Amino acid sequence: MPDNSTPESVAALQRDYDILLQQLRESEERFVHLSNATVEGILVHDGSVILSCNRAYLSLCRIDDESTLIGTPIIDVVNDDGKATLATCLTSPPEDPFELDVPRHDGSHFRGSLRSSKTHTPDRTTHILTVSNISKRVDAERHLADSYTRLTRAEKMETAGATAGHIAHDLNNLLSPLLAYPPLIKMALPPDDQANRFVDEMERSARSMAHMSLQLLTLSRRGGDRHDVFNANRIIRTAIDLVSPITPDTIAVHTDLAEDLLPIQGNPDLMYRVLENLCQNAIDAMAERSGTLTLTSRNIYLEGDRPTDDSLQGAEYIQVTVSDTGPGIPADVQDQIFDPFFTTRRGHEERRSGLGLSIVRSIVKDHSGYTGVESSEAGTSISLYLPIYREDVEVSDQQAAGNGEHILVVDDDVMQLSIVGQLLTRFGYHAISATTSKDALDYLSRRPVDMVLLDIIMPDDISGLDLATQIRADYPDVKIAMVSGALDADLTDKIKSLGIRRYLSKPIVSAALQHTVHSELSAPSSAQGL
Repeated sequence: MPDNSTPESVAALQRDYDILLQQLRESEERFVHLSNATVEGILVHDGSVILSCNRAYLSLCRIDDESTLIGTPIIDVVNDDGKATLATCLTSPPEDPFELDVPRHDGSHFRGSLRSSKTHTPDRTTHILTVSNISKRVDAERHLADSYTRLTRAEKMETAGATAGHIAHDLNNLLSPLLAYPPLIKMALPPDDQANRFVDEMERSARSMAHMSLQLLTLSRRGGDRHDVFNANRIIRTAIDLVSPITPDTIAVHTDLAEDLLPIQGNPDLMYRVLENLCQNAIDAMAERSGTLTLTSRNIYLEGDRPTDDSLQGAEYIQVTVSDTGPGIPADVQDQIFDPFFTTRRGHEERRSGLGLSIVRSIVKDHSGYTGVESSEAGTSISLYLPIYREDVEVSDQQAAGNGEHILVVDDDVMQLSIVGQLLTRFGYHAISATTSKDALDYLSRRPVDMVLLDIIMPDDISGLDLATQIRADYPDVKIAMVSGALDADLTDKIKSLGIRRYLSKPIVSAALQHTVHSELSAPSSAQGL
């Protein structure tokens, strides 16, 4: 047995100890260097408290001084709602990483991917917890899921729209008398006449059919493109007038409209339909109880409270809200209400197409806007955010009457001519009818008119588009507005090239007709429709 008590032996042992100590220090330095070189946060702990950490963890959690961390419970590295999960994973480390929210010292937090492990040596067990910031990945996955949802919706809309445009034009021509005549019939009847009830029922059915026609046109991307400047308060008042005949006595209708509401730009005809649709949905939601339908408007500046929608540009919007006091939309389906064909109606209830809210959302998005929903057991509010039009244009929210201006109406459908003629007369204009393009040109050669209201689809040798071209060339001071039940993108571009910017969709709504004619007659001749 060697004698370790001699000076030589003691010196040898001391040398071996010094070598091992140096190797240990070098090993620790390599570990520190490697741990500080990684982007993952690394925490060394004893199963209870933190013993050390690397620079990456300090950076991730925005900690300036490591000493403030040493000795603190390891369980505190995650938010309160994740501590039970972390405790389990520390005791029995899983093979795969797990995700929890990790707090920072400045009060914020990030989504972390954590991995727990243990290393065993004869004299001790070392616990290691690694932390990675995966917030960007989680956001990317969320955006990808949202994109997939939007793509699925778009595919549904495309499938539905593939068959929509073929019947829209004829259907709208047939609907026009059903929509236009009831108000005229009621004007001729005494207020207490029982026939008013039958006329109201006829008007309600016609409007339901018009909703379907509008949905078909929108789905087929044949709704046209208009850029009228108008005040949404007028649209709201008109929507209320449209739904009043079908509103039960148990439902009160309230409005709170901003007197200083700024104008918007777009298609007022489509916005009429959007608000009418929302009002109808609100009335249906309160069908089995008494309640209140409320429509509000206000100017709003979206900054910190802007809706989370990437399509919103700028910050100045008007907000139009339709609210009801119905039972609310169940939380588990709120994300689906804008999907095409989705409906909460059961089989035994009157079932609609399930296209209403998807069409509302599409129209609002086409106007560079956003549709927001808030719902609870106390009721539902659907808000439309539409960008304010900031040009020097005077816009009134009141309907304007004519002053005997001469309007030449050109349409091959005699029933359409009769309907439009009666409405224009009621609005204070003098209407002249022509069933062919040749008749229209013959009249223009003999007598002046202030405006031509022209159907795009004409069966004779001169098409509606050719007629508009000739009128612009021969009578440049005459205002022109186009009417059609089926406007595609090519036709819209050709019409725009003539400087014509105002269109009416069939079936014609009286308020939209009045607005279009008044706006066009009020526009300067050199900037028609702008």
